[in-house]
Amino acid sequence: MSEAQSFWIKYDGEALADHTIDVEDLAPAVLALPALIQETNRIVNNDDARISVRIQAPTAGSFEICFSVSSDAAAARVDLFDSPGVSALTNTTNLLWWGMSGGADLTDGLVSFIRFMKTGRVRRTTPINDILVEIETDTDSVKIPQTVWELYQSEKVRAAFYQVLKPLGNEGVDKVEFRNQTGQTAEVTRDEARYYWPQSEQMESFEEFPPRETFVNVVLLWFRDGNKWRFSEGGNEWWAEIKDQDFIESLLKGEQTISANDYLKVRLKQTQTRHGAVIHSDYEILKVLEHKKVPQQMQLSAAKRSSRQ
Repeated sequence: MSEAQSFWIKYDGEALADHTIDVEDLAPAVLALPALIQETNRIVNNDDARISVRIQAPTAGSFEICFSVSSDAAAARVDLFDSPGVSALTNTTNLLWWGMSGGADLTDGLVSFIRFMKTGRVRRTTPINDILVEIETDTDSVKIPQTVWELYQSEKVRAAFYQVLKPLGNEGVDKVEFRNQTGQTAEVTRDEARYYWPQSEQMESFEEFPPRETFVNVVLLWFRDGNKWRFSEGGNEWWAEIKDQDFIESLLKGEQTISANDYLKVRLKQTQTRHGAVIHSDYEILKVLEHKKVPQQMQLSAAKRSSRQ
C-alpha cells in the first residue's frame, strides 16, 4: 500500500512578476527535492524506501509549482506527540517544514529551528525523553524533536535544502514559500537562505560593531515582513530592518511623508559573518534621528537634467 501527498513551493519577488523563472535557476532546486525528502525520510522514520517526487501542473502565482510525493512504505504509522494515525510520509514532511504540535516552547520543525539558531552556537544539548531534546545557545533555549536535531546536523539534508533555496540568490527573488494540502505554510526569505549552508560550510560570526550614525537615501520602502527597506549609503546599497517603531507609525499615520531624494540620518547597527572567503553584513536601523527634505528647487533642477539626458 502506498500513500501520496501534494505540496506547493512558491518563489516570490519582483523578478518573478511575469510568472516565469529561468530554467537554469529552477532545475537545481527541483532536482534537489527528491534527495531532501529521501534523506529526511531515512532520518525521521529510519526508512530507506524510495521516495517518488513528481511535478503537477502549476497554478497562477509568482512562480508556484505543485509536487506530488509518494512512497510504497508510507502506509506505516507512527505516533508522535500522542497523535495516532500520523503516516511516516506525513511525519517526514511535517518535521522538515511545518512541524508537529507539542507545547508552547517547542519549535515547529527544521525551518523554525534554523531560524531560531541563525548564527548562534549550540552550547548544550540535553535529552528530555525518547522524543525531545533541549538545545541551549548563549542567549536562549528551545525544545525540539530529536529527529529535527538530527536533520539539522545532516550534511545531506542541509546541502539539498540549500539547493532548493538557490533561486533566492538571484536579485528580485525575495522568498520561498512551502504549503501543504491543509494550508500550513513555512517560508524562507532571501536573507535567511545562508543559514541553510551545510555544517561543513557554517558561518563564523564576527564581534559586533558599536552602532554608528550615518546619512542614507531610501531606495525602496516596504511596510511588511519586518519593515525591511533598501538604503543607499555613498553608492553602497543594502537592506535594513527599521527598529524605530515611532518613525514607522508617524509615516503610517501621515504625520510625515518621504519623497524622492529625501535622506535620513540614522543610528545604524551592522553585524558581519563570514562564509568561506565571503563576508556578509546585516543592518538594522535602530533610530531615525533626522528626516531631511531636499529643497524643491534642487528637485526641479535634478528633474530637468534627467529629462535632457
